Amino acid sequence: AVLSGGNVSCWGHNNYGQLGNGTFVATGFNSPQMVQGLVAINVVAGQFFTCALLSGGGVKCWGDNLKGQLGIGSNTNSEPQGISTPQTVEGLVAVALTAGNDHVCALLSGAVVKCWGSGSNGQLGNSATSSSYSPQTVPGLVAFALAAGSEHTCALLDGGSVKCWGSNNKGQLGIGTSANAFSSPQTVPGLLAVALAAGAEHTCALINGGGVMCWGSDSGGRLGFDVADNTQPVIMPQAVPGLLGQSTCPNMSSADADGIHCWCNAGYTEDSNISGTCRVCSAGTFSMGGANNSASCMTCLAGTFSNGVASTCSSCVAGTYWTGEGASSCLPCFAGSFSTGGSPSMCLSCVTGTYWTGVGANSSLSCFKCSAGAFSDSAGASTCVSCVAGSYWTGTGANSSESCLACSIGTYSFGGLSSCLICPAGMLGTVTGLSSCLNCTAGSYRAAEGASSSGSTCLRCHVGSFSSYGASSCTNCLVGSYGTSQGANGSDYCTTCPVGTFSNSGVSACVNCVAGSYGPIQGASACVNCMAGFYGVVAGTTSSQSCVACSVGSFSTGGSCSSCFAGTFSTGAGASSCVACAAGYFVAHNGASVCIRCDAGYFETGSGVTKCQICGAGLYGTGVGAGSSDSCLTCAAGTFSNGGASSCTSCADASHLTGTVPSSCTNCVAGSFASSGGFCVSCVSGTFSSSAGELLRLVKSICTPCNVKSDCK
Repeated sequence: AVLSGGNVSCWGHNNYGQLGNGTFVATGFNSPQMVQGLVAINVVAGQFFTCALLSGGGVKCWGDNLKGQLGIGSNTNSEPQGISTPQTVEGLVAVALTAGNDHVCALLSGAVVKCWGSGSNGQLGNSATSSSYSPQTVPGLVAFALAAGSEHTCALLDGGSVKCWGSNNKGQLGIGTSANAFSSPQTVPGLLAVALAAGAEHTCALINGGGVMCWGSDSGGRLGFDVADNTQPVIMPQAVPGLLGQSTCPNMSSADADGIHCWCNAGYTEDSNISGTCRVCSAGTFSMGGANNSASCMTCLAGTFSNGVASTCSSCVAGTYWTGEGASSCLPCFAGSFSTGGSPSMCLSCVTGTYWTGVGANSSLSCFKCSAGAFSDSAGASTCVSCVAGSYWTGTGANSSESCLACSIGTYSFGGLSSCLICPAGMLGTVTGLSSCLNCTAGSYRAAEGASSSGSTCLRCHVGSFSSYGASSCTNCLVGSYGTSQGANGSDYCTTCPVGTFSNSGVSACVNCVAGSYGPIQGASACVNCMAGFYGVVAGTTSSQSCVACSVGSFSTGGSCSSCFAGTFSTGAGASSCVACAAGYFVAHNGASVCIRCDAGYFETGSGVTKCQICGAGLYGTGVGAGSSDSCLTCAAGTFSNGGASSCTSCADASHLTGTVPSSCTNCVAGSFASSGGFCVSCVSGTFSSSAGELLRLVKSICTPCNVKSDCK
């Protein structure tokens, strides 16, 4: 159902999404479900799909699409069983729709008919029996109304004739046969109609004069012939008995003879050429009928229309119009205009600053404001005009080109923009109103965006670099090359470094290989160091032959020689490393070619030392090159050493050793003497020794006897 505001609600089975509410529910809905996003004026339903005619003449369909009945260019169902939301049928501006089981036909504003969907019985009218997934023109028709059965279609043409096509197994085409199907329109003979309707396998027409004629399957009495169940198809139009005719009498010509006064019904007028008969008021006219011959056919006024056999003219609905009198139909408002209904004889133009691209607009709300970056300076615009390149406008609804502002310095636009774009790095915008920024010339660059002053310039590439047009930075000459010119515009300006030199990237000159290295190739990014044990004395050489072996007592890991450190040595030329002195050896100075053995009284347990350890006080060592402290021996009784001695020293007469380590001798005190064991012993009774501090020879190891009384007490 189409609601008063143009919304659409559907209910019933929904196993193919035919209700258009975004769901699939096989059991369906027993209350109306809103179809989102539609403003429609009509809706038609097929077997498992639905289509809506929108207010602007567009068409949207949803539901089953297995045979292309949605008209979207394919027969795929994007969802499991169908498509549950409205899909646009592209390229249509329609005024009417009709649907069969699996096909749809649309009457366009120019009286053209297009059909799509299943064509298995020729029901598309395009001389084919295959399905079509997008609208196909039915050739040779100027139509005013359509009606579709299950697998056939009929069109009411200009002048009232009728053509049908598609399935004909029940005679539903009305062409005198029930044989075969017809894939191109076939004329229904002897029929002048003003309206059509179709069932599954039958068709009916409202004819001039108000009668009704039907044909096709009469199963269940659907043709109205007062037959309970006629199993034979009716292959030609037949009048349905008892329905309203042209006049109040069955036969106008016999009215006077019978004494009965008759008059033409509304929508008819007395035929002046055939006395006593009524003729139909043609399309664009009407009559109210009546006994006083007020049944003259009168012309419909501007803004109204009739399809014929009309008692009054109908107003052109909102979104349509007709400027002249005698209209048989109204035309949709053209792009850039609208009508709100009430018998419009002309459409109202969208005001400046707005536009409308479609036809059939029914409200001023259909006119959209021009978007930012565009304007319309005349009423009735179907499109807005873009602001020209080099200008912009931020607001909507602009009604003049003067609304468009020139882009500022450092920006540009290519037209139709709401704001200007910043000139990118590598380009300049030094004036206003640019449609594009200027590239920096080859050999120059600009790193910043939006150069915004007349003084802004591109900078020349430095020596050792180059650029092409529009560069935001310059490219350095590769390693192993150099450049000598500022503002170079290509890599051709980079020169390869010669042998014996090298370079990093982006330099203005190559560097000679330092002494101790050489450059054997051109374009080198680094020089080769002399091999370990060798050094060089000349810079910029090109061969390893310039490298010289390091002397004895020195070494090299490549490039230059260094003296061996104290504690190490090298014995031959060209050493790549020095050797640590072994245990028992040392060297105290740099640049040694040999190590020195530790002296007697000294030792060393480690390697690479600069001096030996000393045998301590009271100890001595007899050998050289000792590698252990075990080589240090203890001095014997009566001897001593102060450390670092190759032998111990005997104590003098009358002296003795002190301490546990014999590092020195001490004189015996008066009244004692030195024994052979190196200790002082007291004199026995009757003997004496000199006073303390008197030095006695060691051989005098006994006390002196008392000879006189003065010697002893």
